Amino acid sequence: MEVKRYEWTTGAVLGYTDYAEAANDPAVVQIMEEVCRSLNQSLSRRYGITEMEQAEFSARAVRKFQNRSIRDTIERNARDVQRKLGPRERMIAPLLIMKEYECDTSALEKVTAAAVLYGERTGTLKLDGEPVENPAECLGELLSELDEETLSQIRKEYERLRMGFS
Repeated sequence: MEVKRYEWTTGAVLGYTDYAEAANDPAVVQIMEEVCRSLNQSLSRRYGITEMEQAEFSARAVRKFQNRSIRDTIERNARDVQRKLGPRERMIAPLLIMKEYECDTSALEKVTAAAVLYGERTGTLKLDGEPVENPAECLGELLSELDEETLSQIRKEYERLRMGFS
């Protein structure tokens, strides 16, 4: 399971271009901690490992992306946002696992909303081959594997992010 790169979505919305800078922003750190807490809980239950083992694994991954000596860009990590919103990819697959184990998905819903907003802003989020102009109206088509309650939360977060990150 990729613990990878939730930082780029929120970091991009905050205006970062450098990956490590985004990963060290207090707002991004808070969201990552929330995502990891729920994801670690659900993954440990799913794969029969201790939460401590899973937390140590995810903490190593987060530290790597916070390492300022490793030069990487938001743009490189954010490429192909459409694919990364797929059912077996970095945001939706973990979100579905977290829901399966009844863990809190609110932080990952924020991250997903940030990815949707990034895709809209960059023109890389498409439906039927055309850039999506108002993703809130077609989230059900873009993220068809999610239930309406989750889509509603992502839609709310997306609208909040469009008005300015807070």
